[in-house]
Amino acid sequence: MAGGDRRLPGRAVGPAASCSRPRTGHRAETRVRVERGSATVLVVGVLAVLVVVGSAATLVAVAATATHRAATAADLAALAGAVALRDLGSADRACAAAGRLAERNGGVLVSCSAATDESVTVRCSVPTGLSGAGFPASVVREARAGPAPDT
Repeated sequence: MAGGDRRLPGRAVGPAASCSRPRTGHRAETRVRVERGSATVLVVGVLAVLVVVGSAATLVAVAATATHRAATAADLAALAGAVALRDLGSADRACAAAGRLAERNGGVLVSCSAATDESVTVRCSVPTGLSGAGFPASVVREARAGPAPDT
């Protein structure tokens, strides 16, 4: 370095020197204090959303399962009733057979009717396990079995 130049190598001189210095002072410290803990709030918010979405998905799955179980119980009960009506010729026996098969499939026979064309129509109910808060306690499905209707 020449004569009176006391600058250190690698250090900026002039306006660039003030830009390269790290900021210290009241404003920088205040900003850090204000932002402290904001990630915690964000994580709690994301977790709350995940819990709500997961709960809603679970409720939909439970309702869909109950609906499918009710439809299956009604279909099989109607088939059992139609076979019993054809073989035994009695509407009472047909509905009794339909009721037994509905119970075996987790359902309850709500109604049963036998027509003169050897068809049986049943309604079966299956509990959802969701009681209260606007959810139905059970799901009811209807099914018919027998010869194809004349058109």
